[in-house]
Amino acid sequence: MFKRFFQGCLALFLATTASFAPMVQADEVSATPVSAEQMAQWLPGQWWFDFAEDDVQMRGVTEYSSDGKVTYTGIVIADDQKVEMKLVGKWQINGHYLKVEITESNVPEMMPVGLVNQDVIVAIDAEKFSYQNPAGQEFTEKRLPKTSAI
Repeated sequence: MFKRFFQGCLALFLATTASFAPMVQADEVSATPVSAEQMAQWLPGQWWFDFAEDDVQMRGVTEYSSDGKVTYTGIVIADDQKVEMKLVGKWQINGHYLKVEITESNVPEMMPVGLVNQDVIVAIDAEKFSYQNPAGQEFTEKRLPKTSAI
């Protein structure tokens, strides 16, 4: 059962992020007319994700830092099991592609270190970030408000 859980989680993660070589080309989607430099300026911050496919759900926060670091913190729920997930990686934008490489993982059987994902950025603005994986599925994350210390 636990093996099926991890297989389902990996399938959902790969469905929501691109894996390896992209099958969808940037010119095949209606990408926003924003330069790579503008995208790199808008991406840093915290973004809420909530994705579900079949009986597997992932939700949490992706934080992109302006220094190229990315952190995914969330939970994966499948088969009535819940696993906390924390991934750290590095990101870069090339044209309309967002490339992420995992450098640390608390769930290496699901998300091994060295996994490289590449998505087509469809749209990005101050409130939302949409991207398309190689299978052509589109996902949207919502920016979380900045918090300030008291």
